[in-house]
Amino acid sequence: MADWFRSLTILAIAFVALAVLTLGLATVIVPSPSRVAGAPSDAPPPSAGGSGGGHGAPVVGWTPGEVGGTLAVSGDLDERLVLDAEDLDLGYSLTGAAGRILFDTDPIGIGQISVGGYEIYPDEDACDLTPEARDDATGVAGLTVSCEPLDDIRGKGTVTIAGTVGIAADLLGLRGDLPEDGGTVTINGRELTFAEAVLTIPPVHRNFATYVGRLTTDDLAAQLTITYDDTFHVEGLVFEGPEVQPGGACTVRDREIGVLNPHTTVVELEISCVDVPAPEQGTTITLEGSIVVELIELPA
Repeated sequence: MADWFRSLTILAIAFVALAVLTLGLATVIVPSPSRVAGAPSDAPPPSAGGSGGGHGAPVVGWTPGEVGGTLAVSGDLDERLVLDAEDLDLGYSLTGAAGRILFDTDPIGIGQISVGGYEIYPDEDACDLTPEARDDATGVAGLTVSCEPLDDIRGKGTVTIAGTVGIAADLLGLRGDLPEDGGTVTINGRELTFAEAVLTIPPVHRNFATYVGRLTTDDLAAQLTITYDDTFHVEGLVFEGPEVQPGGACTVRDREIGVLNPHTTVVELEISCVDVPAPEQGTTITLEGSIVVELIELPA
């Protein structure tokens, strides 16, 4: 996707599924343009280090594999901006007690910086961003940030920002060896392709591992409504007619492939539905195939 940030379309489809299942909808994420300076490095990402500053200020740097890091803020502010969590409610942000950075995506860039009472909206070419290597175990990659003097929008002053932070690696186009989501199934002898496949935990179910999503084939000929709590289920199937509920006629085997980013796991689903009754069509539906699915758990 640009990876999961192309999911404006996917989550819109999920909304339909949630309406059917009366579960609610996960937050939509909208990409916007900016730029990346440099290419992903084959060298290991830098360890947390750099100057610490006075008065017990946090050390500037980033711990490989972890989200966030500490950026140096200089100029009319002399601070350390500590970021330690993701926020996906308004896009992709790194947040901390002292401020936040909102990233543009596809390609990656910085859309807004909040620090020390300053609100900054950098121009497109104001910050150079250099990707580092991906940590496959966590789906995090480093991003070295170097911003030229930036003005607060209310004229409070000017600051320069520099350092390295860890962000979701797929925002930088780094998936490692993970396959793209989607797959091909055969329904009543007809081969159909799902180009995108995402399940999310709706906000009303964030306290429970209840994922839901509606997967639609490229030609809109078929739809699958998939849920997951402790196991995967095919809750609904659409093919050349109204939706039917397969019940026990469908089985799903799952295999975890890896971690895409700190909030997304990639799994492969082998789905088999045999003779699902479709009364309004006067027939039955049989489905066999394999689909790679991204399970997205939005940060609380």
